[in-house]
Amino acid sequence: MVPSPVVQARALPRAGDSANGLRDAMRIGIFGDIHGNIDALRAIIGSLQDCGAERLYCTGDVVGYGAAPGECIDLLRDLRIPCAQGNHDQAVSATGAV
Repeated sequence: MVPSPVVQARALPRAGDSANGLRDAMRIGIFGDIHGNIDALRAIIGSLQDCGAERLYCTGDVVGYGAAPGECIDLLRDLRIPCAQGNHDQAVSATGAV
């Protein structure tokens, strides 16, 4: 199975731009289904940071299919990005393989 394509992040409106008067809104970047694709992970993190995301969260499935699951895990740990455990992550953690 081929990993999901990287979705092009779009810039969010700046705080205070909307008519509802929100001035202290925080930009949050959410991504997942990286499946061991370190290039895709670097690309989406960079794109979300370029859009001004102040916090990043991973919805899981960091491992599986791609050639660099360990590098993906290391990058998420180094950047201290919280990550949910996806079904692929759960499967390898049960077997001890990464």
